[in-house]
Amino acid sequence: TLFCATNHPEQMDAAFLRRMKCKLFLGTPGPDGREEFARHFGLKLQGSVHESFLRVTTNFSSTNMIAVIRRLKAEPEVTEDVVAHCVRTYA
Repeated sequence: TLFCATNHPEQMDAAFLRRMKCKLFLGTPGPDGREEFARHFGLKLQGSVHESFLRVTTNFSSTNMIAVIRRLKAEPEVTEDVVAHCVRTYA
């Protein structure tokens, strides 16, 4: 049994992909998944800041989500501008 993983399936060799019996493509976390990441890592946001966080992290990988959350937790005050700045760092 062989398991492979990549963040760039478009760069995989077509012949190799044809020989794979099963392919499983996992997308980026949706809004519920991103909210769960925030809760799991102890990020507590409310109101418009919470909505901004969910909106601007659309299509972020799990790794980038964790990096943004850790950065936001280190901020003394999290505003929509702070969220936008942190997201630009990891986008």
